[in-house]
Amino acid sequence: MPANTTPATLPPGPGPAFDAPPRRAAPPRVAGSVGTLELLQRVERGLADARRQGQRLSLLAVQVQRLGVAQASGLRGLAVPVDGLRPPPPQVEAAVLDACMQRLSGRVRQSDLPLRLDERRALVLLPGAGDQEAAVVATRLERLLVGTYGHEPWRVELTVSVGRASYPECGVTARDLVRAAQRGLEGVAAERS
Repeated sequence: MPANTTPATLPPGPGPAFDAPPRRAAPPRVAGSVGTLELLQRVERGLADARRQGQRLSLLAVQVQRLGVAQASGLRGLAVPVDGLRPPPPQVEAAVLDACMQRLSGRVRQSDLPLRLDERRALVLLPGAGDQEAAVVATRLERLLVGTYGHEPWRVELTVSVGRASYPECGVTARDLVRAAQRGLEGVAAERS
């Protein structure tokens, strides 16, 4: 039987394919980031496992609050104060934020699940951890992530806030936990302002 070699043609004139409103472009996503639906699905899976095993579950919301230039290297590698220097270019900022998120991913337990939301935000799912354990992990992560990051010739200072929520105290659904962690994050940021 011969192969069909006739070209496919679209119907002439306006029709359903032409009348549809143009779709909005999705906002650009950071490599390795998860969308809202995927995030909620992963948290729901964690909640289902916690319920099935009779365990607790905590969620940490991590956000880079401030990004400022600490110093830049001058000639011969000497540190120069930033008085009068412009802020780092966007690619340096992106590299520093990537380094911060990689540090976060590398410093949690193997059973924990770090989820990057965008350039400055991430969530960490802590299976088996109650509120007290989550508070300890949050404090350690904050100490670990805050500080100066180098990207030659720039030295960039980061400030990080961490909010937390625990199952079942803060909610029984993924949406409840994410909202509670976000409220905790906003509370920490407001305390520092």
